[in-house]
Amino acid sequence: MGTKKLKNFEYAYHSQDFKVDTQQREACGVFKTLNGYAFILCGGYSSDIKDTTAAELALERVSYYLDNEFIENPADAVFNALVYASGFIFEYARKNPEYEGMKSTCTCLLVRDNKAYYANLGNNGIYFFNGKKIYTLACNTIDSEHSKDLLLGESHTIEPYICDYPFTPVDNDILLLCSENFLRNITEKSVKNILSDPMPLLTKVSRLVDLANTSEEDDNASIMLISFYNIENEQRHFEPQYERSSQNEEDKFSLPRFVKHPAVNIAILSAIVIFFFYMVWDLFLKDSFRQRDVEIKGIAEQVSKDFAEKRAIETPVFYIPQDSVYVVRSGDSWSVIYRNFNVCSWFIRNHEPNAGKFRNDNPVAGTRINIPLLYSSDSVLNPDFYYRFTTDKVGGSCQNANASFLREFEAYKKEKKESK
Repeated sequence: MGTKKLKNFEYAYHSQDFKVDTQQREACGVFKTLNGYAFILCGGYSSDIKDTTAAELALERVSYYLDNEFIENPADAVFNALVYASGFIFEYARKNPEYEGMKSTCTCLLVRDNKAYYANLGNNGIYFFNGKKIYTLACNTIDSEHSKDLLLGESHTIEPYICDYPFTPVDNDILLLCSENFLRNITEKSVKNILSDPMPLLTKVSRLVDLANTSEEDDNASIMLISFYNIENEQRHFEPQYERSSQNEEDKFSLPRFVKHPAVNIAILSAIVIFFFYMVWDLFLKDSFRQRDVEIKGIAEQVSKDFAEKRAIETPVFYIPQDSVYVVRSGDSWSVIYRNFNVCSWFIRNHEPNAGKFRNDNPVAGTRINIPLLYSSDSVLNPDFYYRFTTDKVGGSCQNANASFLREFEAYKKEKKESK
């Protein structure tokens, strides 16, 4: 448990101690970084040791990136930090087979200039309490369009939920960051009662932890609170992902509000009634027509033939790997990038999506570049063409990588496609 009071906000956080070995492990922390104060909450996808390691690596790597790479746009900073952490975990698992499949959720909120910028990957949540209502800023529920997004470590390329606009607070506003396990077991009414009480912020965290402890679930729960004060902003601004229900106090904390507009409710009920009467008419009142026997054998054979021909046309003759998006880290050189992807720097520098992204042909820290895995000598990343880019082909120092080499490869690829 930790707490600190600063000029414009106070924070407190806590992650429960593990009760049993079957718990999903979580890691959270607050860091003063080059980009501002970072509030990070990561959770292993399962209780497996590899996912526990993934959560710890995620916390370490996200905070490392934010403390070493200053990004002018804070929203880009949190996005880049999660992409970088995901790539690091992915490569860690690739080089350590016992950790294959490791992955972690991650929520990152950055406070800079009294505004909060945030990104979320997984089923953790970020909420805002204005003293009366709780609003959802980010939470990937089961029905959310982001609920099936890749987690940290599943790929080099991820698409976390990121804020379109920063949260701009006024005095006494409270932000709540919490894990999925907390969301699953706590009611909104109980959370409101605690947050609206004038008790110290650290006490509020302790009370919320006590609520989580009364749950029958074995999983631990992590909670972070941020309370703002001495804020010069005259008006609050935020973009809720959806509003929370205040009608049914016993609904679980993670459920979105049902539509309450009277006109919308009337329209929905009318549609249901019309549909019901239509089904009664269609099934019991409408005169049914005598069905006719139709010979479909010839039609089925033709459809099957057409489908087979279409499959033959659409099925690729070999695998073309997609580019991998990589965020250049401080201290990265071409040799470091080569060790990660086995792609010569010439192919990366001359790859069309990377135009204008290098300084004196060298990688620039914080820049997102596309790695053309089609030119990789790694048999896992480029299974059908890796042998065309081994050191005996491109040279020990990639001295043979040039436009002529690339033209020869394209001709070879075309010939291979035609031969199949």
